[in-house]
Amino acid sequence: MKEFFMSNWASLLVILVFVATLVILAIRGKKDIVAKILYALVTEAEKIYGGGTGSVKFAYVVEKAYSYLPAILKVFITYERLKTMIEDALAAAKIKWAEEAGISDYLKEPELLVGEPVNVDAASDNEK
Repeated sequence: MKEFFMSNWASLLVILVFVATLVILAIRGKKDIVAKILYALVTEAEKIYGGGTGSVKFAYVVEKAYSYLPAILKVFITYERLKTMIEDALAAAKIKWAEEAGISDYLKEPELLVGEPVNVDAASDNEK
């Protein structure tokens, strides 16, 4: 085995560099996708939980982000890295929210929670 490595070290080095380059390019290409996902998630969290609930919104975004991340990125993105990416996405989102009135209006609208349908006729019959 040692002889194999010694006689083919140049070829093995080229293969290793090629594979490393592919992984780096894949990660860089996915960063744009991750940034878009995180922007959508911080906007969604702001809509659902509103102001003054930073830790709840952060936990929501972390949980959702890990569920959406491609498997290859889960290996390379640590909690600390994800935290930094979420903070960056939030900073960018706040700028965008301030610039676009439509988003600000969207965030101010109350979130409609979907639950079990209420039978209005049955409820009014019980009041009689």
